[in-house]
Amino acid sequence: MKLENYQLIGTIREHKYRISSLAITPDNKKFVSASLDNTVKIWNLETGELIHNITDHSSNVNSIAITPNGKILVSGSSDSTVKFWNIETGELINTISGYSRNKGVVCSVAISPDGSLLACSRDYCHEGDNRENECIIQIWQLDTLQPLTFLTGDFETTVIQFSDDGKYIAGCFWECGKVWKVPSWELINTFEAFGLHGAATFSPDLKLISQNSYKSSDIYLRDVFTGEEIKCFPHTEECSDIETSAFGFTSDSKVLVSGGCGSNILNFWELPTANLIGSTPSSIESDYTALQFNSDNKILVAGGWDGEIEVWEVSFDKDLPLDMIPFGEKNSLPPDFNSELYYMNKLKGQLNLGDDGLPQ
Repeated sequence: MKLENYQLIGTIREHKYRISSLAITPDNKKFVSASLDNTVKIWNLETGELIHNITDHSSNVNSIAITPNGKILVSGSSDSTVKFWNIETGELINTISGYSRNKGVVCSVAISPDGSLLACSRDYCHEGDNRENECIIQIWQLDTLQPLTFLTGDFETTVIQFSDDGKYIAGCFWECGKVWKVPSWELINTFEAFGLHGAATFSPDLKLISQNSYKSSDIYLRDVFTGEEIKCFPHTEECSDIETSAFGFTSDSKVLVSGGCGSNILNFWELPTANLIGSTPSSIESDYTALQFNSDNKILVAGGWDGEIEVWEVSFDKDLPLDMIPFGEKNSLPPDFNSELYYMNKLKGQLNLGDDGLPQ
């Protein structure tokens, strides 16, 4: 496998600060960005048009998740709330305020694959909460918003995720990870993991990728059920000092994309071999902070520290041509424009383009 083709579809510069989380609707028609500028924005994935600008949070928005039916967006914020939004209208549906017994920063939110459960994590507990220095992951029944149980960890959860079969949930904390069985909530394993400040991500089949920031710039793939290191991804000599700041997995868990701090490059790795299968140059000048593939793994949305967003079309199949048109070209295309032929010719180097980017 290799990264055969890639195309930057467009760049968005509407957020003021760091992109904290990205999510794409199941129909691949919209994507959502959350930022430390306190906003959530819903976009048209094909045109880059802003559909809804949500400004109801009073502090950083740290995490977002979309229900499997694509109708509801969930956002978790440093304002101690979890909010629920109608994706189509942008309207607020419901709010969980101070969702635990004491207020705390909502670090991460996740929805089970069947859409029945919501998991929300918060930072370490405050005085009077009887769980000092332990992060809480609270599980809710999504349709009724009735709390089901608490799962406790070790100081600040950076990411939580359900397995793609819905049978397990895992959390990556400051220096360890934990995995529980659903719905018994039995703790299956605790393992070493350096998931500092979001530099850790679970694959859909619940492998953990993280960087051991205390030892080197290398990144590691671990089995959450045994804690064993599956593979180390050593960087090349010229990248040996680059810290990885964001990770993303394809929906089939076969490809990992990593973005470095100030490296202006995205690296694509085949799993589980850890072979580097391609790289793309970047227009983002700041560190990458969020990476998200769509469901068919043809689109990659990338967010940066400065609030910038890139939308890429990628192909890991040499026989699969790119077929999306960059944002800026969409309004000037002729009615009979054939996008498949356009990109096939463009990739073969047989197409002369004018200043407007269209065939001459």
